[in-house]
Amino acid sequence: MGRPSGRCGWRIHSDGDCDSADTPRLLGWEDRSAGFESSPSSAATPLTAAAAAAALTAQAELAAAPGVSHRVKPVDLLIASVASTEGLGVLHYDRAYDALAEHTSLSIASVWIAPRGSLG
Repeated sequence: MGRPSGRCGWRIHSDGDCDSADTPRLLGWEDRSAGFESSPSSAATPLTAAAAAAALTAQAELAAAPGVSHRVKPVDLLIASVASTEGLGVLHYDRAYDALAEHTSLSIASVWIAPRGSLG
């Protein structure tokens, strides 16, 4: 399975393929996605200067937090910061989003598409 192409019909991020027709059925995250809206694949949420600045701030906050790993991929920082500035949540299968939600000023709903460790 490859990385998402960025042209997904759902506002999600996962480490698996992104197929708006099959993903909900295969991963069974209908209950976890309550409150998330789907969007046409042509819709895009831009990376703004405010979101980029929020990502830098979040990285510094993680680095300053005692006992918290600050090793978060840049793409995860950017996705979370865009979600925060746009008032979106992040459906994911990546513990980095929990750290970002818990230990930074980013305001995101971090929702796992499946329990951690259950997808192999």
